[in-house]
Amino acid sequence: MKKNPAPIAQLKRARFGSRRTEVVDLLQRGIHTVWEIALRLGLTRNAVRSHLLALERDGLVHRVGSEPGTRRPHEIYQLTPRAQKYLAQASSATLSAVITAMKNVLPAKELPKLLATSGEVLASRYGKYHRERPLASRVQSAARVLNSIGGAAQIEKQGDGFCILSQGCPLAGVTADHPETCYMIEKFLAGLTHAPVQESCLRGPHPRCRFFVSANDARTIRRRRTTDSTDRAQA
Repeated sequence: MKKNPAPIAQLKRARFGSRRTEVVDLLQRGIHTVWEIALRLGLTRNAVRSHLLALERDGLVHRVGSEPGTRRPHEIYQLTPRAQKYLAQASSATLSAVITAMKNVLPAKELPKLLATSGEVLASRYGKYHRERPLASRVQSAARVLNSIGGAAQIEKQGDGFCILSQGCPLAGVTADHPETCYMIEKFLAGLTHAPVQESCLRGPHPRCRFFVSANDARTIRRRRTTDSTDRAQA
């Protein structure tokens, strides 16, 4: 008989130990191959595979494909939907509380600057691994990051760039009260893709993520931002 997946509450108790907790954290941040995880944690690839196998056995991680490697393809790992849902809920509650506190103590014009810096700092934690890749590959990696925190991101080619779309918002519990959060994600994706990004998310009862990544320069983003603002004003 197949063993049932471990309850999601096991994530909260961190039952798998500190190293596996670190593996989960990297998967949540878009680090998705054995080689990348081993590099980040200073472990052997066999040690990483052992941790991933245990997490997979508990229903917290699954394999979703592969990408080309020097000698052989690298398998891509992601958190399962159940693990993503729990972690996204916990992250949203914490982030919402932090932003509420910041609004109480910061001048209104300072909060967007702080959120933008937060997005850039987050991207710097692993964006450097993707700088030399083609833009399409960097956009794919960025979409996987959104999926790793509970999104359902897809990529569409649009004009001179790409659009990252998600039928849901992994931070819906935050953006409903703090729409500024989308600006933080915009800066995060810009840092990750090393390209200009414009946020044009849909907020409300059924929020959806929408980020345009330009293959050209910031002028393209400014033109699109002006067009979107005009369209929203006329709507």
